[in-house]
Amino acid sequence: MNTTTQTLAGTPWKQGVKDAIPLLGGYIPVAISFGLISIQSGFSVLETILISAFIYAGASQFLFVAMAASGAPLWLVVIMTLLINARHVVYGPNLSPFLNQDKKWLPLMHGLTDQIFALAHARLPQLPDQARIGWYAGAAVLAWLSWVLGTALGAIAGEN
Repeated sequence: MNTTTQTLAGTPWKQGVKDAIPLLGGYIPVAISFGLISIQSGFSVLETILISAFIYAGASQFLFVAMAASGAPLWLVVIMTLLINARHVVYGPNLSPFLNQDKKWLPLMHGLTDQIFALAHARLPQLPDQARIGWYAGAAVLAWLSWVLGTALGAIAGEN
């Protein structure tokens, strides 16, 4: 792992956005397919978008929609969703040393996905301490927005 501190061309937030752009090639098509499947499973466009905005966990969302549509008990849906996301219990502490000095990172963990974890784990050690939280926020927000907007596209297309 390269731990050489690098300077940023722009603001840390903009650099995070720029570094996360390649992720959109995976996020948007899968989000569109989630939107389509959710609509076909009986969820409304608004419900579908809210699932992506609040659960924001790819595989868990597909499982959530399938289980809810099949009539599974809510407690089982919740437990299965939590089990699939248990890997985040490892992700957060691995990034914590790079963001630990600024407690603003705690709510930003909603934006922690497999791809953001990999990107952040590679990039954060290279950034100056004061740039890390801004970089992470930019990358995580872009990924989240692309997922929610992709879901909306799929849901709207699936409704028509």
